[in-house]
Amino acid sequence: IRLFLASDPSTVVATTGPLELVAPEGVGSPAPCLGAGNVLFFDGSGYIFNGTQAVTVGTFTTSQTTADTVRIWVDPSDPAQGLWWDVELSSRELGQPLGTQVYEGAQRAPFASPGHPGIDIGGDGRGCNTISGRFQIHELDWSGTSLSRFTATFEQFCEQSPTNVLRGCVHY
Repeated sequence: IRLFLASDPSTVVATTGPLELVAPEGVGSPAPCLGAGNVLFFDGSGYIFNGTQAVTVGTFTTSQTTADTVRIWVDPSDPAQGLWWDVELSSRELGQPLGTQVYEGAQRAPFASPGHPGIDIGGDGRGCNTISGRFQIHELDWSGTSLSRFTATFEQFCEQSPTNVLRGCVHY
């Protein structure tokens, strides 16, 4: 990269050596969610969920889903997997529609500050007051204004604790 003087474009004022562009590191693997049908997979240690679980049988619905927000409600058929789960991922405060990319610096979706993506995953009456995290959208397809296919991986930290973490994926 070379920087030229604005008043004299032939005068070089700064240069850099070779640069290497590095793709951002992904957010986990979507593999646990890529079987068949709808899947919500958790691997957690903390308040929202402690342990590993895959919900594959139940009702998966979208609500309040727009170009910049995906919200998936999951009602497992087996009550041992929870009564309900809610996954919300948003780019609303980025001022752009969601796309297939990594979203770093996520904050609690309803209260995300401008310039931050939103994440909020909870269920069975358990949620976080303060959320930080990141997510990656691997697949996002629309049929008109309806979400037709969606795959994302996530990492959510509650209450600014590195041990209160929920990782996983969702496929719809």
